[in-house]
Amino acid sequence: MNRLVAVALVGLIGCDGAGPTADDMPDAMLDGTPDGIPDVLYDGIPDDGISVDDGMSIDGMPDTMPDAAPDAGPPPPWPALESPAPFDDPLARAHPAAFERQSRWHQRLGPPAERPGIGFRGAFAIGNGRVFGLSGLADPPTTLHNIAGPTYDRGAGFFGDQTLSLADGPFTAVTTTQGLSAPIVVHRACRDALCLDIVDLADGDCILRHVRAQGGPARIAVTLQPDAEPLAGDDGLLERRGERTLVTRMPGAALDGQTLSRPLADGEAVIVSACAAANGLHPGPAADVGALLDEQAADWQAERAERVAVAVPDPVVADFIDGVARNLAVQTSSVGAVSPMHRYTRLWLRDSIGPMLAWLDLGAHARAAAVLDVLDGAIRRAGDLRNSMPADVGPMGAPPAPDYAALPPLAGRTGAEGPSYLVWMHWLYWKHTGETARARAALPLLRRALLAQAFEGDRLPFSGDETFRIALNVALELPLDHPHEQASWSANSLALWLGAAPKLAELARALDDAPLADAIEARMPAVQAAAELFFDADGCLGALIDRETDTLSAPFEDASLKPTWTGWLAGRDARAVANVRCLVERLGQAPGIMQSPLAPPYVGLPVLAGGRGSGVFTGMQPAYVLAALTAVEHPHAPHAFAALGHALLPDGMPQEYQVRGDEGPFGLSLLYDATGREVDQTPKLRPWEGGIALHAVVEHLLGFAPDAPNGALTLAPRLPPGWDEMAWRRLRVGPVRVDVAVQRVADGVRATVAADGPLRVRIAAVEQLLAADASAVFEVVDAR
Repeated sequence: MNRLVAVALVGLIGCDGAGPTADDMPDAMLDGTPDGIPDVLYDGIPDDGISVDDGMSIDGMPDTMPDAAPDAGPPPPWPALESPAPFDDPLARAHPAAFERQSRWHQRLGPPAERPGIGFRGAFAIGNGRVFGLSGLADPPTTLHNIAGPTYDRGAGFFGDQTLSLADGPFTAVTTTQGLSAPIVVHRACRDALCLDIVDLADGDCILRHVRAQGGPARIAVTLQPDAEPLAGDDGLLERRGERTLVTRMPGAALDGQTLSRPLADGEAVIVSACAAANGLHPGPAADVGALLDEQAADWQAERAERVAVAVPDPVVADFIDGVARNLAVQTSSVGAVSPMHRYTRLWLRDSIGPMLAWLDLGAHARAAAVLDVLDGAIRRAGDLRNSMPADVGPMGAPPAPDYAALPPLAGRTGAEGPSYLVWMHWLYWKHTGETARARAALPLLRRALLAQAFEGDRLPFSGDETFRIALNVALELPLDHPHEQASWSANSLALWLGAAPKLAELARALDDAPLADAIEARMPAVQAAAELFFDADGCLGALIDRETDTLSAPFEDASLKPTWTGWLAGRDARAVANVRCLVERLGQAPGIMQSPLAPPYVGLPVLAGGRGSGVFTGMQPAYVLAALTAVEHPHAPHAFAALGHALLPDGMPQEYQVRGDEGPFGLSLLYDATGREVDQTPKLRPWEGGIALHAVVEHLLGFAPDAPNGALTLAPRLPPGWDEMAWRRLRVGPVRVDVAVQRVADGVRATVAADGPLRVRIAAVEQLLAADASAVFEVVDAR
């Protein structure tokens, strides 16, 4: 068990150059290779220093978890993904900065008959806040799907698919990768020796596709379906969605029905464009693709230089972290709303917690501020809290806030669940940045979000929009459309409220609103007592209480794992420990994996299990499992870390739902809709789930918990089995930047912490005040 229960402060080094500082962590560390962390990081650290009692425990935390599970053996690694082959195209050679890093998360598909269903496929996104499209799902995999523009609200529906193919036969091999040095997608689509090299990027209101034939002449075809019409006087196709239009052009093409086609000589390139307009027709792109690539690479590098940089032995983990940041960015509308962009658009109140957690962990404080600002503007425009709001209307010009205290109690889909997330987001932003202006302005809204929820007595209902409802129903033998919002009391809603309540009380006191803090603290004991009724005799948190019979249900992961994830219970709390132990015993399928099995009526139902599945899980669930096992220092936590990696799609992101079978998780997608008018099941490329997964990984590896208002940082570094070192650069605690290098030593890990401003750092039982440009070295002992 990797329980960090003792620590020794080995050295404290000032700014005289005797020890490591931020400048001593070179960019070479960021190449993602195991040997990228040089030993020089640890030069100059004395072997002796201030010692601490080796037997010191973490706040008296009881030593109960070692007996909770037998030794599970070493966890598996994350998926072994090879780097994609270099994109050897003249465009890439002429503009190398844009192609420097291609994610190891990529997709390789063979001939059509051998390709997996869309549930197993990734979604590779292009977007700039105004236009959006994704590829990888359809056949051919070079098809652009879910095209939206010139805003990120789909309005009357997504535009239909733009299919790019060879005119005289299918591709037999397609590799799709996403750029980490620029927000591009690259395809190499081949039939035998003939290949099309395709680079997708967004510019203005256009998605541009640079297509080059390699290995021989080709005839390419672009088909827009299903309702395109010829564009008079031009080689183009026009599609209408309400007042919005999409024009698809390919210079030199011949038009036949809804298909544009043209020959390409070996080495010749052409630009296919899809340009959206709010009304009227877009005149088409005018920019040079090479110049755009250089500009976007420079902008991307400048933003990345401000974010946290991670050097870990497994480059797949590093690419996952950078990939989540990339995908959150391309799913952010021009006004700052992070929108799902597959099946759904709009700005979702509760979904915004994922981007908020990720951006703050990555030090992207400006992006986190934009999440709060766009939510505030959208809520003011709506006149109250809403479950979802337009993604294309920003905070500028929003009306003044209403008198929130005069509004009736919250109800419907904002009666519970979502409002607690808003409180949490403001508290997180305050803790990471130290800024109080946004929280102060939002206090009346936050009071409403917490205290005006739809309590009946001291219990809370379901919102009716919980993502996990279907998975819950097939586990508890309920109808798929069971009306939980009328029939059930929710453990999930209570856990979120109890996590949010002390956060808002703390924030209110910091902002000198003692009456609000007092009101919250007076309300909490009764709600806490109601929540205790959701624990069964074994300590498991049940998912719901039936209103009619007042009986407690069995546990279900998405609800039952929430106590520590929301902050309601600390990991050292005996109830948290007992709950996790009970969930492992009842729902543990394998070390690090919890899964409620399908109830008997649903076993073998092809739409759910395909004959080999044993349960349905949401995209958040692997992160919840990892977070809970990490919080209580359970020995299965490293296995949950590995399991999360194996639950991701080829694009490195979670999807909304998956099925867990004997061979591991596999995709659950019920429908592919080329028209953009209906729905795909289940949505891919999820910013909510992706942000939560990234946060769980950061929490597991580093335990990063800033307290910027008090100039403090708590860390709990962990090296997974097989890792000997890792480094994190440019972590942010308010205005202070922090670098952390972790190295395995004989009896635990050694953490070197360097800060460019004064900061109080705590690891386990030791706290040290660092002066500006000083470093401290902590030795964290594994107390097995």
